[in-house]
Amino acid sequence: MGEKTTAAIYSGNGQKISEVNQTEYPNSVGLFYSAITAFLGFEVNEGEYKVMGMAAYGEPKYERQMSRLFTLFDDGSFELDQSLFEFSNPNGVPYSNEFISQFGPAREAETIFDPEGRENADHRIIAESKFYADIAASAQKATEHVIKHITTAALRITDNTNLCMAGGVALNSVANGLLRQNPDISLFVQPESGDAGTALGAAYAKYVEISNLRPKWMFDVSLGYEA
Repeated sequence: MGEKTTAAIYSGNGQKISEVNQTEYPNSVGLFYSAITAFLGFEVNEGEYKVMGMAAYGEPKYERQMSRLFTLFDDGSFELDQSLFEFSNPNGVPYSNEFISQFGPAREAETIFDPEGRENADHRIIAESKFYADIAASAQKATEHVIKHITTAALRITDNTNLCMAGGVALNSVANGLLRQNPDISLFVQPESGDAGTALGAAYAKYVEISNLRPKWMFDVSLGYEA
């Protein structure tokens, strides 16, 4: 999220970029995924990639239940059921007791994860590992569903086939891989999709404003001295 915006659709035409719509805090795909990260015992803003990796070991048994937490609108915006989350509590976990009531106890950090059931793991560890892998897989599928909703709406509303994405959620390579399967979409993901990319975008925006010229195409991220 930014100051208050958690998702936004923009339309680019030549040197002009115009806002189409936005979704505001606390409705956020990124905060949802971070809550799942904390629930699974990983560090928020650091361990989200581990959730994506854990998802590969599970089955999306709770996909429908998690997808129902999102209310999707035709313009690509959405709302997230806040009764299951505690995003405004900096000293606590970002999920509520209602989330635990619906999905079970959170995984303690640093506990053993052994979904394949190796001989050195007892039955309790194997069962817990499979359960948390299923939670990860379900959250991943729900995230993919919302990303598809936003991007489909963006392309429809702007009457475009060129899709550019940025932000932490845009680094979900599994979801991006699904988008790339659509032959009608030309997909570009800003590689520096975190906070540092905001500075880069601000510099580009000011450059265009001052020079009235478009920046050069970014073909790779090797922006330092040529070897």
